[in-house]
Amino acid sequence: MENKNKRILITGASSGTGAETIKILHQSQYNVLPIGHSESKMRKVAEPLGLTYKLIDFSDLNNVIEVANSMSEPIIDVLALNAGGIFGSKDFTKNGIETNLQVNAIAPLLFLLLLHQKSRIKNVILTTSDTHKYETVSQLDLTQLKPLSSHRSYARSKLIISVLLREFGRRNPQVKVVDFHPGIIVSDLGRHWGMTGRVLKFLTKPFLDAPVKGGERLAELIGKNDLVNNGYYFKTKLSKGSKEFDNLILGKLLWQAFEHLLASKNINIQNL
Repeated sequence: MENKNKRILITGASSGTGAETIKILHQSQYNVLPIGHSESKMRKVAEPLGLTYKLIDFSDLNNVIEVANSMSEPIIDVLALNAGGIFGSKDFTKNGIETNLQVNAIAPLLFLLLLHQKSRIKNVILTTSDTHKYETVSQLDLTQLKPLSSHRSYARSKLIISVLLREFGRRNPQVKVVDFHPGIIVSDLGRHWGMTGRVLKFLTKPFLDAPVKGGERLAELIGKNDLVNNGYYFKTKLSKGSKEFDNLILGKLLWQAFEHLLASKNINIQNL
């Protein structure tokens, strides 16, 4: 009965770690709302479980705003920001933002802020990548980021969202924020690479963890009552993330850069 009273929202729920987490939490009788990008995949995940679902497109900020504004969640016990992907280094969204940056950082944080406006959010768990530790944020103008390779751009975006998430936590101390590396999982992470992504997925599959492992790990964290605020979890163990996590000046400057980027797209978050 206790789990039935806990409202869990999970983005990136149409496949991989997110889809497996939904199944596990539903079996444990949590009150779950899956959120994903692909309607056909969301139907396959949600309908057999008798769950309603939401569709969202993180590559379209207007859609993020529309979906968030359509939601009415008085209390969110856990918001799992699990959606993400690796995109081409020269890919840009319809909003004119580097796709890795928008999908992995800007859109998830905007979604969080919009939900925070109307809901009492208790915990945020961000799915990240351990590769964030090998990047730095040397350029603070998010509208003019230096081009990197696809993997480095992805890692940089994960570092940026982790720093911004902690700045959000400092501004909203009633919300506990953590991030989590699920391990190296067989997933659709590189689906946007077309044939190259499919070949790499086939070649590396024997060396990667199955999606159910990622689901089990995220579900375990969601069920914990003693998550460490600002903690970085490697699989399910508290670990050490980037040293930039504790850089308060960087957090403030990146927040200003985030506001500036959205303002350039006529999105005002000053009061969020």
